Amino acid sequence: ELLLNPDAAKKPDAADCDQIRADIERHLAYTGSERARHLLAGWTTERTRFRKVIPRQYKLVLEALENAQRTGVDPDVAVMATALGG
Repeated sequence: ELLLNPDAAKKPDAADCDQIRADIERHLAYTGSERARHLLAGWTTERTRFRKVIPRQYKLVLEALENAQRTGVDPDVAVMATALGG
């Protein structure tokens, strides 16, 4: 089992799982991968093993963009303020 920082890793939402499944299906179609076939055959269980990892700084940028949109602040200003620690 891999060790993950719980603040950086979370369970993917339904849209994320749909994208992961589509990516695995595409991979299977191109490569014939047995691993992909196995994941898809047990998708109900296997999907629970995936984690979405977001670097802390990127998460801060996403939060700054969300806050900027909600408050009407220029998104570029909000992102720069986050990048500069303010």
